[in-house]
Amino acid sequence: APADSQMSRYLRELQRCAQNGAQLTHLLRLFSRRQAGGVHPCDTGAVVAEEAARFGAPGGPFAVPTSVGPGLPPAAVDAGQLRQVLAILLENARDAMQSAGAASVSVRAVALTDDDCLDLYGDARPGVHVEIAVADAGPGLGVEASRRLFAEPFFSAKPRRRGFGLAVAYGIVHAHHGGLRLRPGASGGTVAEVYLPVAAPPPPAAEVPAHGEKILVVDDDPNILRFICATLERAGYRVQGATSAEEALVQYTAAAPERFR
Repeated sequence: APADSQMSRYLRELQRCAQNGAQLTHLLRLFSRRQAGGVHPCDTGAVVAEEAARFGAPGGPFAVPTSVGPGLPPAAVDAGQLRQVLAILLENARDAMQSAGAASVSVRAVALTDDDCLDLYGDARPGVHVEIAVADAGPGLGVEASRRLFAEPFFSAKPRRRGFGLAVAYGIVHAHHGGLRLRPGASGGTVAEVYLPVAAPPPPAAEVPAHGEKILVVDDDPNILRFICATLERAGYRVQGATSAEEALVQYTAAAPERFR
């Protein structure tokens, strides 16, 4: 249909409504803690620095100085969902200061006790966590508003009453067995603190001793084939290579009576 036709306008409106519905459903799933995403070791300091740089672009009215503690361990969190949490917290900080001023972000490793975990919203357990603290210099929040922001997804303390942000951040953090809280800043404003568990170190690779077993390797890329064959030979295997299924079948058939392992 022509771009200026009534049919095209209807289709564009249908597409917009469908996209809005999909986004709302996605946010509701995050809030209900049913979608944790892929949990992999995440370089939290790098993600925080990237998101802070995006919000505090040079020449803009919103500065976001960032401090990353030394020896920061990776956190067990999906990097994309961590970016979403940071975007929510930084947007709240910017709105609290009327889109101008300076917020700060700090990242460090801390050890949470049982008592610490009881003081957090979420599902934090005792142990080493990565703490992300976003501080603003806005007017601050009352105790009741802080509670309702986490408990009621559509509640908002903003004049425009957009809501849903901190509830979604809470859902993401909860799904990753982390914790979140808001507290007054030392010089006013609000500090939002997120705690994410440290990623467990990967188990050591199991070494399988080779005893001269014969292996057939098939790959249509000669460079990859040579590399794999050389690696296996160094590990103590006897290796034959083939660059096609037909060549591999001939070698496999001719290998009797000593078959490939």
